[in-house]
Amino acid sequence: SAPGLHLTKSDNYPDTGGGHGLEILGANYLLPTDIKFDEVDEIKEHSVLLQNFLESMNERKSKLTLAIIDTSRDNPFKNQGRLVGAPTSPFAGQIVAFSSSIGQSPLDYLGPHDINPNGLFARVFVQEIKIPGQIIEVTLNNVRGKVKNLADSANYLQVPNVNTSLINSYYLNK
Repeated sequence: SAPGLHLTKSDNYPDTGGGHGLEILGANYLLPTDIKFDEVDEIKEHSVLLQNFLESMNERKSKLTLAIIDTSRDNPFKNQGRLVGAPTSPFAGQIVAFSSSIGQSPLDYLGPHDINPNGLFARVFVQEIKIPGQIIEVTLNNVRGKVKNLADSANYLQVPNVNTSLINSYYLNK
């Protein structure tokens, strides 16, 4: 199991915690929001390597792992890495959804009159999972299109990216 992960034997591991996502040397790191250090070298001690999380879930023989990476919108290390975005290799039965594509930052709001507290990806995802009878891939494809259209309306480029190795069909709301 990956260092820094405290997984139980449960089949479900919901984590809605917020944080930063940072790519360094081709690897995606998930960092806590209260990060207080300045050196990139300290990241390994205080973060979770996304690929290690996926490996841990694979070792547990999880039938389905849905990792949604909608990290915070700022980089705590301005000149020492970039926002999360390195290609990720999910194992069989895993799907990784990023709120934006490589080189993009997720949009938090559509303008001064937008009162929704969630970023574009989260607000669209929450609505899409309420629709019964859609398999996960269809839900995420719908999210991708709606997020792109909303971002376009604000003259912004945001296209969610999904990497999948699902073998079966899964529903979030059957």
